[in-house]
Amino acid sequence: MNSRFLKNDSIKFFEVLEQVLSKVLLCLRILTKSSKVSIQIGKISSKTEKM
Repeated sequence: MNSRFLKNDSIKFFEVLEQVLSKVLLCLRILTKSSKVSIQIGKISSKTEKM
């Protein structure tokens, strides 16, 4: 297997995963208008952005 191809494939996979996660987080934010939950979601999303 070509390692470059594998790397590009995983990057695309994580990009799609990130888009799905951001949509899920957005839905959670809308559903749960509790400020505590929003703060926790914000912390989680900032962690995923650093990765």
